[in-house]
Amino acid sequence: MKLHLGCGTEKLKGYLNCDISLEVNPDKVVDLEKKLPFKSNTIDEIIINHTLEHIINFIELMEEFNRICKKGALIKIRVPYFAYPGAFQDPTHKRFFTLKTFNYFEINNKLNFYRIHCLRKENQLFKWLDEFPSWNTYI
Repeated sequence: MKLHLGCGTEKLKGYLNCDISLEVNPDKVVDLEKKLPFKSNTIDEIIINHTLEHIINFIELMEEFNRICKKGALIKIRVPYFAYPGAFQDPTHKRFFTLKTFNYFEINNKLNFYRIHCLRKENQLFKWLDEFPSWNTYI
């Protein structure tokens, strides 16, 4: 199964499009601040774009990704870079990301102090898009 978490109005074909808002008509209503409503080891891929910056319980959500993903699952993350003014001007943003934020969840990384030791970075890309920087990491 493939998940598109925090889908908003962008629906992806071949994915279960999930959002907390009924207004965007998701395939499934999912609150990312709570335990995810998926069985352990059942997810092949997660796409989550411009959503993690709104999450208070970020570490718990990363633990949930670890729980629901099959071994070798692909997680594609896009978040705003902390240096972009929009990252701080949006009052709904709860956290900020640098190029090293996800190092804390990588296997064998000296910064990994958490219970999650399952992520392996495949690719990391920093882009400026129409004056909107976006950091993409594929784990």
